[in-house]
Amino acid sequence: MLKKRCKGIIKSKIQLEVKLKETTETLEDEEEINAELTAKKRKLEDECSELKKDFDDLEPTLAKVEKEKHATENKNLTKDMASQDESIAKFTKEKKALQEAHQQTLDDLQLEGSLEQVKKLRMDLERVLRMT
Repeated sequence: MLKKRCKGIIKSKIQLEVKLKETTETLEDEEEINAELTAKKRKLEDECSELKKDFDDLEPTLAKVEKEKHATENKNLTKDMASQDESIAKFTKEKKALQEAHQQTLDDLQLEGSLEQVKKLRMDLERVLRMT
């Protein structure tokens, strides 16, 4: 009976050693995977930090470019407005000249009409004077 018991214990020991070996191998594999994942995590964190730094470095540049863009747009709008103001002034001057020419033409026509009336009255007067 002692022999049977010893055999059972030895068999259990062998089974436990096999199981221990398997568990040890699994642990080693998982530790290796964990180490790889930790290295990848560090690498990604470093890349993330680099990208954040790049972003922080680009932010002032972007603000400067946007400011310059707005300044250029404002300058162009100011030039366009000045050009339009010049055109308006030119057209206003031309309008005034045309109005003056129109008024002069009206005055000339009125004067011609008055001269025609004077001539007609003169002729009537001369006719009346001849009749008398």
